[in-house]
Amino acid sequence: MDLNALPNPPPPGTFVVGAGGNIAPQLVLEVAVSNETMPTLTQTDLARYFVAGTGTRWWVGIKVFKNPGGTNRWWAGHASRRFTHGQFQNAADFSPESMPIVQSYNIDLNAPTQLVFHITVATLIHPCQPPANYPATLDIDLENIRQLIVVYSDTWTGRSIGLLKCLCVLHGYYVSESG
Repeated sequence: MDLNALPNPPPPGTFVVGAGGNIAPQLVLEVAVSNETMPTLTQTDLARYFVAGTGTRWWVGIKVFKNPGGTNRWWAGHASRRFTHGQFQNAADFSPESMPIVQSYNIDLNAPTQLVFHITVATLIHPCQPPANYPATLDIDLENIRQLIVVYSDTWTGRSIGLLKCLCVLHGYYVSESG
């Protein structure tokens, strides 16, 4: 979205600007493939995206548990930057749309899902108003993501995060280059 095309462009300082002079990612996709624990992904990594000085407004996390010769499993969740009394805070709130956080026995990767994440556009571009007739949410259909993981997971090794990010972009999802 071109912020200059918004009905009321944001005042300077509204969005965190990165070293290259571009607006810092407002929406971050993090993918972990068998390389970190659930607490690392959902606590340590999540917290670093919402510390002071980051521009993250929304985080989507996906964890794939590869089990050669067994059942591959996965987890997906999302969180937004806490917004209290008209101000963004340096903390995250998990969405109830997220899969339950468990240490083992996550969702079978072969089981279809009807889960859809709804990312609120107003949160991403606050204090600007979304353009007229713009959808209120960016909807991420987890069944589409799950199918991409199933199709390409046999080719993944270790931290093949770039592959899923590229696939998401090819299927119409914007993915930041941070993290």
